Amino acid sequence: MAGYRGFLRRGFRTVALVDIDPAKIGTQIDGLTIRSIDELGDIVREHRAAIGIITTPSASAQDVADAMVRAGIRSILNFAPVMITVPAGVSVRKVDLAVELQILTYYEQRKAALADVRRRGRAVADVRRT
Repeated sequence: MAGYRGFLRRGFRTVALVDIDPAKIGTQIDGLTIRSIDELGDIVREHRAAIGIITTPSASAQDVADAMVRAGIRSILNFAPVMITVPAGVSVRKVDLAVELQILTYYEQRKAALADVRRRGRAVADVRRT
């Protein structure tokens, strides 16, 4: 997600990357240095950030959401495969990639079934002409 260019094309600027893993802190990704999640409050104040994105494993997503809320984040985009709870006044949008794939699979199956119906319909029409 850190290197995703679509955000900037739509006017969204990634201002910071944070992690809890000491081995990752200090690493650079796409021009941003990964900082400790302990710095999140300072980062939010410094950049007046209002939106945070969670891309963690499900086991740590709630802790990250809680840290975001404490830091002043008011909207969260959650990619973790788990529901998180936040206080009133904080918005959460959950992106479940498995659900998105299921939706695409449904449409692919629907297109195939419609093509089959059309093909069989033409075959029936051809038989009636003979």
